[in-house]
Amino acid sequence: LEVAEIVIWLDAYVDRAPSAAPLRLNAAGIDRADWVLVGHSHFDHIADAGHIAKNSGATVIGSALTCEIVQEEGVPAARVTPCAGGETLQLGPLRLRLFPSLHGFNGLREWPDPKGRDTRARRDDLRKQAPELCEAALAHLAHIPEKQRQDGGPLAYLLEWDGFRLFWHDTPGMVTSSWEAVAAYRPDVALLSIAPSTPNVD
Repeated sequence: LEVAEIVIWLDAYVDRAPSAAPLRLNAAGIDRADWVLVGHSHFDHIADAGHIAKNSGATVIGSALTCEIVQEEGVPAARVTPCAGGETLQLGPLRLRLFPSLHGFNGLREWPDPKGRDTRARRDDLRKQAPELCEAALAHLAHIPEKQRQDGGPLAYLLEWDGFRLFWHDTPGMVTSSWEAVAAYRPDVALLSIAPSTPNVD
């Protein structure tokens, strides 16, 4: 997101799994950022936040776990802002409001399955449907640091500038009171997660 020459990253997963479609850039080449907003601490949202912050001097905003992860990767404590939801921050010309949220249920882990399957049965079904993709995903997951397997307490973000409001949330979970508060601001655009997950409400 670029507003009045301010560059804000919404999550930071650039150097993705080998099975993913290639991008035109890599994390090591990103040196322009003022802030990195991390919705939650899973690897596929945070993996390159530390690299981008170190290369660019950006400040990372996210949960306490998010801030702990990037500090362990070398981002100075002065350039992390741990939040839990309920904060209002000023990012240059933008006002940022944070709301507590939840992660969606993940299809590879435990979640309420309408067919009554357990995790093993779901993985077996996925292996039958897309064996190569499933094996590549599981192989990639095997190398993920333990802290990046935890969501850390998801956050939803409302960004405001020049009378425009953008709501962003990176996983299909929700806290009703947070969404009601966001709706009262009447955002112009909502960027919401569309993922193979079961929504997690309250």
